[in-house]
Amino acid sequence: MLVDSVVLYDDKTPLNLILQIKPDVLVKGSNYRLDQIVGAQEVIAFGGEVNIID
Repeated sequence: MLVDSVVLYDDKTPLNLILQIKPDVLVKGSNYRLDQIVGAQEVIAFGGEVNIID
């Protein structure tokens, strides 16, 4: 997997950013469950994928 860009944000969560850029992939560490990841359902809804990695 390649990374096209990394974006910093000042909001409390990245939800507004996720809704704006509609990433193809959202990645979080394995200390999160899918239901705890902000924006996961939105990414999945517009055809993206959520990856939880160690």
